[in-house]
Amino acid sequence: MTERVAPPRWDFWARRFLLAALLGTIVGQWLMMLVGLLVPHGFGHLHSILFCCLYVPLGAVVPAVLWWSRRRWRRDPAFRERARGSDLRWTLLALGAFVVWSQSYTLVAWLVGGRDLHYFPATLENALPFWPPATLVYLTVYWFVLLPPLLAPDALGRRRVVAAYALALLPCLLAFLVFPVGMHRPAVDPDAGILEWGLWVVYRTDPPRNCFPSSHCAMAMIAGLLLFEIDRRLGRLGILYACLIGLSTLLTRQHYLVDVLAGFAVAGAAWWMVFRRGRERAATYSAEPASPRSNAAHSSSGIGKACSAAGNAPARTSSQ
Repeated sequence: MTERVAPPRWDFWARRFLLAALLGTIVGQWLMMLVGLLVPHGFGHLHSILFCCLYVPLGAVVPAVLWWSRRRWRRDPAFRERARGSDLRWTLLALGAFVVWSQSYTLVAWLVGGRDLHYFPATLENALPFWPPATLVYLTVYWFVLLPPLLAPDALGRRRVVAAYALALLPCLLAFLVFPVGMHRPAVDPDAGILEWGLWVVYRTDPPRNCFPSSHCAMAMIAGLLLFEIDRRLGRLGILYACLIGLSTLLTRQHYLVDVLAGFAVAGAAWWMVFRRGRERAATYSAEPASPRSNAAHSSSGIGKACSAAGNAPARTSSQ
């Protein structure tokens, strides 16, 4: 008697494809940085973009991730246990987070345009080398931030992920409006090489008036901390990668050091409020003695939830 495994739903493949495409783009940008260091004028602008966003993802990473996902689906029953529509909701959460972050950042930059800006001393920043190749590391933040919803199990909770993103982003946006901080940037020659051209494009599209605290660093660190909630080893790598993104903002003169540290602090506070404080409160409530009536209500509620979950759970396997 062999086990017959039902194929995944379309939203499973959509979520996996988006995850693979983002990972492939991150890998492509790192490879493009290495290519740009070795052959500054080897690629044209269009082919450099296609190399990062199309050639590497679709040529290598996407097929590898989809093949691995299909193999694990067939071999690991625990991997197939997911609520109906769960993958679609997580995918929409990831896309929604990107849209809200990018558009709110752009809107605030437009609102503070023309206002007087504050400037911090850049003594420490000027002690670091100005290194345009770090631009491609800096730009991976947009894809890195979306990884947690695409990797998260249902147990993590979509509402908590949304709350973590919101609490990491909103203080930054409010600070941009109340206390806009600017930064003096060095001149960049776009004809010097593909990496310099990339930084020149960033400078043209991102005016230096949303500096303190760094929303890029805040969102990168909250993504690393969310990965830590998903898997401890993966989270440690995610936090380290967020620190690399913070370093890239200094090497490209996108932010002051205090911007980076403040962004990390905002993310840490958001993570603590959503996850650690919530667990501490839950532990406190569970330690309190409950009355017989509350115990009975809790028991009936738990039975109802279990029955509901059992009734809604789709059948993934059958025997023949």
